Amino acid sequence: MAVRDTSIGDWSANAASNPPSDATYIGGDLAGQWRNMKSVARGESLDKEFERTGLVTAGATGGALSEISFFSDAGDQTAIFPEKRKVRLRPTDGSAAWVYSVVILASFSSTTSVVLVDVSGMVTTGESYFVDVGTERPGMSPVPLFTQSGTLTFANTTVAANATFTQVEPDEDYFAKLTVTATNSADIGSSVVREVVKSTTGLAVTINAQPGASSEVTFAYSIMREF
Repeated sequence: MAVRDTSIGDWSANAASNPPSDATYIGGDLAGQWRNMKSVARGESLDKEFERTGLVTAGATGGALSEISFFSDAGDQTAIFPEKRKVRLRPTDGSAAWVYSVVILASFSSTTSVVLVDVSGMVTTGESYFVDVGTERPGMSPVPLFTQSGTLTFANTTVAANATFTQVEPDEDYFAKLTVTATNSADIGSSVVREVVKSTTGLAVTINAQPGASSEVTFAYSIMREF
């Protein structure tokens, strides 16, 4: 039996669709299967600049393709196509040249449409392409910020307020500190923090008492993490 699954593109998410099946006598084919897996693992380890989405474009018409679309069964895919992210198109049959481009805009209604830097004339008429995206996402820091800070004010009858971070944190494993910086409240309980709920996007803070009419309390907050 010939061993064909030499690329991860030949492998199905459905285990039953990947040869050999449970009832197949593979005999001398076992060594070939192991060599294939080693080859694919090595190829993936060397391809560090792009990741494979599993999405496939429709066939190009007249060698022109500046927008790629994925239909409703794929769901909303706009999150993986931020502006300026690199895109690589690989022909599904392996016969045409690979095409490289950059995202201009992505939108979703019944389909996900991704507008690319014009690649007209570089695609092959009638060819469908696997879509890979660059591992670097524009606008996202490669490491979390060490610290973020801001202020949060409670006025009159307010006892709960939210602070929103300027940079989304990768997780909630950080230390948060709040300090009163200004108050004209007569109730000392308004300067006491009762609860802080952390998230990757901000803090939800509750104080112990209302500042009172025409009164307010301002807290300075900061978050820190260790690398």
